Amino acid sequence: MERIYDFSLFLEAKAPTVGVEREAKKIIGEMFAFAKNMKFSGDQNGEPEFIEFEVDENDYKLGYDEELKMEYSENVLKKRKYQVSLKFKSKSKEGTEEKPIYKIKFKIKLKVSSDIKFDKKEVELAWGFENKPTGVIKFIKDGKQKCEWDSSSNRLYILKSAYDKLATDQLRILLRKAGAEKIRV
Repeated sequence: MERIYDFSLFLEAKAPTVGVEREAKKIIGEMFAFAKNMKFSGDQNGEPEFIEFEVDENDYKLGYDEELKMEYSENVLKKRKYQVSLKFKSKSKEGTEEKPIYKIKFKIKLKVSSDIKFDKKEVELAWGFENKPTGVIKFIKDGKQKCEWDSSSNRLYILKSAYDKLATDQLRILLRKAGAEKIRV
């Protein structure tokens, strides 16, 4: 018996959107409670220039002064061609009073990922103490890492990269025993 397969449904299915369109949809999904009927238009370097979509009344009433974008680390952006952001362009109300349709249009702004500069400043951790934590300082120095004790404020400073190289579970126990209070730097 001969089997006949129908691949027409498979061929008609759209491939998932990638790149700029996918990023724009991700931003909209994060920022809006409801968004449907997304339409891309325009052309900028082979990518869409605008996106227009329907929103609910609450999102329609809001003001959009800031650019909408997702925050990514340097390593994630290195894998992408562009950093995508959305800049408010216009909004309109269509339909009838009984069934209004609220539409918002954003300009899609593209910034080449290789042009994005990241602050290479090292993150610093700090703890406050009542007395100088000599046991903690000794443990850090025995681990061949640097730390700084500020006797005027009774604070201990260490770079996050140095902290990560130590046995952090053991260090946490020592900090707790010394009465450390974590301080935001």
